[in-house]
Amino acid sequence: LVDDYGVGGNITLAAAALSGVAANQPPSLASIGDKVVTAGQLLSFTVSASDPDGPAPLILAAAPLPGSATFTDNGDGSGQFDWIPTESDVAGSPYLVTFTATDDNGVGLSSAETIQISVNSSTGGGGSLIAGATPAPSSVDLTATGTSDWIHWGLISSSSIDRKAGVTPQISSFTTVGGSASRYSPPPGVRVDFTWSDGTPTASATTATGVYLKGVGNRFELSVPADTASKTLTLYAGGFKARGRLDISLSDGSASPTSLIIDNPNGVIDREVSVSFAAASAGQTLQLRYTLVDDYSVGGNITLAGAALASAGGTPP
Repeated sequence: LVDDYGVGGNITLAAAALSGVAANQPPSLASIGDKVVTAGQLLSFTVSASDPDGPAPLILAAAPLPGSATFTDNGDGSGQFDWIPTESDVAGSPYLVTFTATDDNGVGLSSAETIQISVNSSTGGGGSLIAGATPAPSSVDLTATGTSDWIHWGLISSSSIDRKAGVTPQISSFTTVGGSASRYSPPPGVRVDFTWSDGTPTASATTATGVYLKGVGNRFELSVPADTASKTLTLYAGGFKARGRLDISLSDGSASPTSLIIDNPNGVIDREVSVSFAAASAGQTLQLRYTLVDDYSVGGNITLAGAALASAGGTPP
């Protein structure tokens, strides 16, 4: 204000606006998910993506392509994957393939998803896989059940791992996909009590603790070495006001994969899952994925507490 021409003279401001080019955003790639196919059969699916910045061209790609698989970018934000695997592709299963969508405006932002494609033998492949679930007993002696190996999660914290001492570990610890595990700690006698006397770092204990995972679609994953010897894995899994799906498979596809449902909409559920397995060749793995597929309340979750491994004869290999 350099001059006023009366007692009320003034200058004013009300608002301002600035226009410009919005920041570029990466494309949105629609969820694809893992796939399972039998040798000699066609695996075919469409991949699609969109660009939040508008209808600019997108470049879709897939790599590495397994065997004789092909992927075609249709040029309209979609792509087509096709593959008829052969029996020779079973040995290399599972295959990891990364699908990528990249915008074509010179910036080159992208989104990607890596999936697992498992190829099962059309002839059975010489392996075996049998699984079943029963109500868990009130008390489990991991030392007695896990003659080859055992593991327990959650004794002190969500990251606590106790396992059989004096052996080469075979049962992997779990990893989580889509969330983080938390510890649950009921009083002994309320859920399943786990006991051991040959453990490390805790030599002996009796505990009802374990870990849980929330969030529909989130999952636990773990694995056990597999070869031509018959073994039995006993897994202690459950949940609270939730439905979980346990998917079990052999890495060489030499036996048909199987799935078990663990479900209780009204409260706690604990199951003893028995998995008898043998692969068609050495150097394979038994793969387990436990996914929360539905929760019936805000606190709905799936749980893991422990696992035990024994050879068919009940003695360490």
